[in-house]
Amino acid sequence: MSDHMDNSGWDGGTPDVLLPPAPTPAPREAESGNVDKIRDILFGAQMRDYDRRFSGLEERLLQEAAALREEVAQRLGATEQFVRGELDALTARLSAEQRDRTQAVRETTDALTNVNRELSERIAALAEQTAQHHRELRQAMSEQQRALTDEGSRRHQELTAAMRREGNDLRNAKIDRTALAGMFAELAHRLSNEGDGR
Repeated sequence: MSDHMDNSGWDGGTPDVLLPPAPTPAPREAESGNVDKIRDILFGAQMRDYDRRFSGLEERLLQEAAALREEVAQRLGATEQFVRGELDALTARLSAEQRDRTQAVRETTDALTNVNRELSERIAALAEQTAQHHRELRQAMSEQQRALTDEGSRRHQELTAAMRREGNDLRNAKIDRTALAGMFAELAHRLSNEGDGR
């Protein structure tokens, strides 16, 4: 009793109380089996339902994933086929357009070459025609100048001859007037003498 009181009065320790002996630990396998049994009793049906649901969900997810992969593959195939068709059509259009443009450029080049050749021929013909006209004009002017020179010389000669004739005529007329005046004077003298004789 005193021992118990002495022990209980100790400040820093625990009271001396008699405890029941600790149970002897059971083997782990038996303990694990008991826990599994308890768990199966308590949650067995729910866990099996969860397992069934998870299995169905996983199967459905797998099916949906497979269907999705198949659908994506089909769509990708269709898209690839569509894109390939569009690319082929575009390539064909571009090739046709390039051929058309090449043909148009070739035709335009040929047309320009023909036009250039025709213009060159026309320019050459016009130059030849102009040179021919210049030669003819120079020849005509030369002939006209020669004709005018000949005509001027002829007229000069005619005028000179006419002036000479006029000079001769004037000289002859002057001589005739002098003789006529002398004759008139002599006639007047005779008439005067005859009047005095009467």
